[in-house]
Amino acid sequence: LLRSFFQKPNSTELKLVSVSGAKRFILNAGKMEASVARQRAFKSMIIVTPQADRMGLRLAGPKIEHDAKGYNIVSDGIATGSIQVPGAGEPLILLADRQTTGGYPKIATLITADLGRLAQMRPGSTLRFQAVDKATAIAALRAQLAALDAFRDSLRPAISPVDTASLLAAN
Repeated sequence: LLRSFFQKPNSTELKLVSVSGAKRFILNAGKMEASVARQRAFKSMIIVTPQADRMGLRLAGPKIEHDAKGYNIVSDGIATGSIQVPGAGEPLILLADRQTTGGYPKIATLITADLGRLAQMRPGSTLRFQAVDKATAIAALRAQLAALDAFRDSLRPAISPVDTASLLAAN
């Protein structure tokens, strides 16, 4: 029932939702070129580096160059799954223990439905991104929640009816 939800992340494709706004145009190019370069980076194979913990994962792949304004921007809130690009140009995907605000540009955010799969990826794992729209991200989360609800509803006690004597006798 929940095979795709609970299986190990042997599939390397994770879906991304683009973050709209000026901060995504941080590449050393104009808006149109930045969009093309960003799409190229998303289609490249990315490797999870050993620099990974509950705060986030550092990725190795095509370097993302910042424009002349640099990489320090005004700090703002950071959602779980945000992809920041610090000065070295190697993206970070921020996870559960991330900081609450940050001043590096954010180019995208991993969809909520894929956060669990990302958190299971080990150093040396490869991944590829797929940009999706907000409606697709919401649909994926709803499908995941529906699968979890169906799984929960399918659970039955091992012994019916459950009482203390029956439980003690089963042990």
